[in-house]
Amino acid sequence: MLNTTLGKIEYLNDEEYRICIAQIFGVPKDLDDYSFEPIFDDIYERTKDEPFFKKIYAIAAGFMLSEDPNVGMCVLFAYDYAKAFYDVLCDYLNEGTSNTNKEENKATLEKLLERK
Repeated sequence: MLNTTLGKIEYLNDEEYRICIAQIFGVPKDLDDYSFEPIFDDIYERTKDEPFFKKIYAIAAGFMLSEDPNVGMCVLFAYDYAKAFYDVLCDYLNEGTSNTNKEENKATLEKLLERK
């Protein structure tokens, strides 16, 4: 399942991105044969009622000419957005922890989404 304890994730190329995604989702590094659907369903269920997530899912879905928030969530785990989205997602899911950068993390993700 989703690992929200990794802290900041960093990657500079596709291989490092794939390793980060495997760590985030706790799956084998050979991602090609793995179904993320149960994990995505869980994330969506936990975030679907939060207005900020509704907004970013809609924006990201639009990049794929879709209105489906599940599509938007998948887009947010793409290479260009995963770092920023993971920060925001962890801030929300680990709400009992103190992170003074929550608003900054949201603003960073929103800026990335504006560029498209």
